[in-house]
Amino acid sequence: MFSLKKILAFFICVFFFSSAHASARNAEQKVVDDSTQEIDVLLFNLNNQFPSFIKELSPLRGIIFCPKTSESSTLFNKFSKGKCVLLSRDSQGGWSAPAFYNLSQEDGWEFSKEEENEFVFFIMTQKALEAFVDKDITLKKNKTLSIISLKENIFTPRVPDLYAAKFSRQSFQNMSLNIKFSSDDLANKQYYHASVEPIDILISMKVNNLKADNLRRKLMYSFSA
Repeated sequence: MFSLKKILAFFICVFFFSSAHASARNAEQKVVDDSTQEIDVLLFNLNNQFPSFIKELSPLRGIIFCPKTSESSTLFNKFSKGKCVLLSRDSQGGWSAPAFYNLSQEDGWEFSKEEENEFVFFIMTQKALEAFVDKDITLKKNKTLSIISLKENIFTPRVPDLYAAKFSRQSFQNMSLNIKFSSDDLANKQYYHASVEPIDILISMKVNNLKADNLRRKLMYSFSA
């Protein structure tokens, strides 16, 4: 027979295991919910600073949100890290489920009053989308993609592969492209209860989670084809 101590130990282990999994699921959903809220801040800043930019996004193939990205500084370097979601758009204007990515950035030191910033990346071409589907990409090292920051002259004769933006609640900010994205396979597995790759989520669109529907609907309304 099992002793009372062993039975209690078993249930304690089950409790903590279940709590850990629930916490992980909540973490993924928080990124999705924060990204949904980020759209309002993004549109507010775009309308204030680049009011005609939305028209440039008609060929939009995907979008990446990195809400509440944290920054920390040392004497010589500044580090940023955060959780992101990438959604792709099909030819009919419909949006995929979100694929989860990790963002990391290391720069030469510069003073910043912001402890948290938002990042957003507008994927304008199929080539750029496929680069992210390959799971890992460092923007600065990628010589095949044309990238424009929203602090630069964004109106160019040719649409770039990617528009990049870093912003706070008030305005867009200068940013470095020394940014690495890596697929968060564990988050994708936990959110969809299946082992899936970015290509399964973004291209084949094999999976969905109803809890991401608010984000998808808001994207359809905000960035109509």
